[in-house]
Amino acid sequence: MTMTGRRFGEGTTGDGQMVRFWTPDEDVGDTKEVLKKHFSSIELPVTYKTNVEHGGYGRYSRFDIKKVVYWASNTGYYEILSIADAPDGHHPYVSHSYQADREHPHSFFIEWESIEAAQHSLEEIGAPRDIQAYTHSKEKIPGMIRAVETNLLSPWFYAAGEAQITGDYVFPERLANDPVYQPGRRFLVPVRKIWRNEVEHRALKISMGAITQEVSPSTPNRIRAGDFNKPYFSKILQWADGSVTRIDSDTPHSLMPTAVDSEPWLTTAVDKVQLMLSGMALSFTVDFVDGGKFIGRFVEPKEVQSDVEGDYLLNVSFADGSTQEGWFTDFKPNEDAPNVTLKVVQVFSRRGMEVSHVEILDKKTRPGGKKWKGVYYNRLAKAVSDEQTSANSEL
Repeated sequence: MTMTGRRFGEGTTGDGQMVRFWTPDEDVGDTKEVLKKHFSSIELPVTYKTNVEHGGYGRYSRFDIKKVVYWASNTGYYEILSIADAPDGHHPYVSHSYQADREHPHSFFIEWESIEAAQHSLEEIGAPRDIQAYTHSKEKIPGMIRAVETNLLSPWFYAAGEAQITGDYVFPERLANDPVYQPGRRFLVPVRKIWRNEVEHRALKISMGAITQEVSPSTPNRIRAGDFNKPYFSKILQWADGSVTRIDSDTPHSLMPTAVDSEPWLTTAVDKVQLMLSGMALSFTVDFVDGGKFIGRFVEPKEVQSDVEGDYLLNVSFADGSTQEGWFTDFKPNEDAPNVTLKVVQVFSRRGMEVSHVEILDKKTRPGGKKWKGVYYNRLAKAVSDEQTSANSEL
């Protein structure tokens, strides 16, 4: 973060000690290198700097945090914070939501362009308990930069003492002792269909650790046949993207995460994909013992497909496993978006939502039609035109 000609930064010494510093803008990179190369340790440890009050208790941070807004309920809280010394690469204006339940905390934070934008959002939509109020909003939220799910992880601005920051989070030391789900280990994680024990797809995720919990037999929806009077144990798995997975002895094998390093062919395939990404290969082959082959290669498109003007009925899948279906009205191809798939990706990307797949279910083409209007999901054909006009102006 830059303030009055200087930039705050964080680096480590040769022995891995966390050190905070401020320096002229152009010297940040050099300062980090000097710390690591020439200092083994520094006998001035970073201490707890701020205690951000949360009702009857508080959370310590090594950052200079000003609490602008605080709302609380009997299950959690919502706060807007201004961080005067946010390190380089992190944003100084955030809102943070924390809600507890019987299984694990639900928490996330939002980065804002300004404190005023965060306060305006609070006035308009309140203090949502669910991150989807932001990520699945049909209209762009003014001033919002992005939303980050945290759950069992502590957000970076609550790093205290010498705790290491890993991307958006504090390194989860309390989650790191699980013998299987160790931080940094890669897994193929089944994404379950809603309310069904069936796999919709699998996602490659990086573990941030796990915790084991004793579940009371009185917990709603957790009573097991034959074990009415006995508690049992479940495990909450925390992933690097902020999402969590719950498993226990009743979890079907098909829904259990698979460690990439436990499947030799997966390890080989992932390593070779990394070679392709680094530009060292354009294809690879993994041989199976039964004579089968897994072949991966990059093929350059001969020509970018262009869709005809018109209305398209789409099923859009997102990286978080959710889907939306509805009509994309009055699509008009242009140089930036020659097809409807690219246009949908662009629209949702501005809202902080990552599209993983777009399927065209139906279309009504009309050459020479109107200019592009917008995306209207799960709405009746007779939707009020004034509502459409308002949404169009935002998009």
